[in-house]
Amino acid sequence: MGRISKIDELRARKEALIRESEICRQTLEAEIQNLKAYTEGFVRKIDRVRQIGPWFKFAAPVAIPLIGLLVGKKIKTRPLDKTPRSSGKLAKAMMVLRLFGKYGPLLRNFAARLRTRGNSSPMRASAVNR
Repeated sequence: MGRISKIDELRARKEALIRESEICRQTLEAEIQNLKAYTEGFVRKIDRVRQIGPWFKFAAPVAIPLIGLLVGKKIKTRPLDKTPRSSGKLAKAMMVLRLFGKYGPLLRNFAARLRTRGNSSPMRASAVNR
């Protein structure tokens, strides 16, 4: 009798552990989904900032003096002719590579879309005529 009750206790404990394991697995899945949702929102915010960043570079030389006029104080800005410029060929090549790395996929995607539009329009016209 003692062995049967011990086996029943072990089975009950096993079932309880299985239930607890399933609950933990479901909790982990829910936490992973929450983490994915949070990171997607975070990445979207970073992408927005990245898209706005270049505009700030172009707008800053105009906006800073305008803000100075509105505030009434003269804000010192660096003169354009005294900015340090690299005249080395290596620096220019690195700049070109950086720009190509940044905008190359965008240009390739745009060119591919133009090619597919040009190729697919006669097919659509022949399909419509049938």
